[in-house]
Amino acid sequence: DKNKRGIKMSNCLITFKSATYSMKAQLILSRNAIPSKPVKLDSEYSGKGCTQGIRVDYRYCKMAERLLRDNGVPYSAIINS
Repeated sequence: DKNKRGIKMSNCLITFKSATYSMKAQLILSRNAIPSKPVKLDSEYSGKGCTQGIRVDYRYCKMAERLLRDNGVPYSAIINS
């Protein structure tokens, strides 16, 4: 993703072992005004048992992590990209 000036914006990828956890995470983040985008993971992650992921703007990564933990939504990893 790029901002209005064409500068690439960083984000983080949160990986999940199931679509259900990914959807729950998106719902929780949405209810807390944190935009996220679902992504289908490639073989790099699916080989580790992760099939689903969501991308979150880097500014919200820590808050997203806290919300998921506080709401009992298990995730596999949070990767800065």
